[in-house]
Amino acid sequence: MQDLDLPPEVVAEARTAPGEDSQFVAPTPGVTPTQRWLQKCSLAADHVAAGDFASAMRLLNRYLNSAAAGFASASWLCWSMRMA
Repeated sequence: MQDLDLPPEVVAEARTAPGEDSQFVAPTPGVTPTQRWLQKCSLAADHVAAGDFASAMRLLNRYLNSAAAGFASASWLCWSMRMA
């Protein structure tokens, strides 16, 4: 391949670009859209749809534990009312 013949003003502009370094610095990776969506969502079905089965199981476990705690406290309240 042959070199391209560039006009002198283009060559001069490329050499004197303000604030440009000669090394490329890759940007740091951010949060993917799927991860951002999962962080905002609290439905286990949405986590399964996104393919994150582990977080879906954690959410279901949290739901079941809170439901069991609510049932236990309601049962305790009914039982204590009968005893009084």
